[in-house]
Amino acid sequence: RTIFLTDGIRRARFRDGFDRESPVPADTPVALDVDLWHVAHEFRVGHRIVLRAQSAALDRFDVNPCTGGLR
Repeated sequence: RTIFLTDGIRRARFRDGFDRESPVPADTPVALDVDLWHVAHEFRVGHRIVLRAQSAALDRFDVNPCTGGLR
């Protein structure tokens, strides 16, 4: 079974601050820090951790059209 612990959001375009945009170049990995707030959970032997990265969480956050500002 899977138990949801927490989530976070980060717009890659504003990874260097909200005062300027920094579009991510195509096919270039970038490091992002995502605040997952406070999580206190004990992972026992045999437990596994799953990380899901997705472009939107419908009804929780604004939709990310993944266009880089192009419409």
